[in-house]
Amino acid sequence: MLFDGQTPGKRALELKVIAADGAPVGWLASVVRNLLRTVDFLPLFYGVGLISSLADPWGRRLGDMVAKTVVIHAPREHRELPTAMQGAHAPSIPLQPQEQAAVIAFAERATRLTRERQEELANIAAPAVGAGGALGVLRLQGVANWLLGRQ
Repeated sequence: MLFDGQTPGKRALELKVIAADGAPVGWLASVVRNLLRTVDFLPLFYGVGLISSLADPWGRRLGDMVAKTVVIHAPREHRELPTAMQGAHAPSIPLQPQEQAAVIAFAERATRLTRERQEELANIAAPAVGAGGALGVLRLQGVANWLLGRQ
């Protein structure tokens, strides 16, 4: 397998082959799986593979059963570009310790969230930072910097 359990076709369909125990697929399992593809193809157009996938509770073809592998859905991670770090800003209102922790957690995870989710969370925190939406995201990051003692 190429690309960590993904051939180019599996990558395009956001699929991935893993070992049945969840570990990455090894080279031996990959070879066995692909050698049995010829058996799966018999008698015509993957007849054996179709029957075996219908008989298996996990929908595996014969090659997967023998190699002890599973094909899973593995969506690509859609990452946003990191937001520029803003200066430090004091919150508009005093924050409880759990609110401070939530603001810091937001700033740490913001780059892994979509822009829409960032703004949704900023709208929830709008009373503490004085703004929602895109401006609220920037102010939340500024409050997190202030809480952490950054300049």
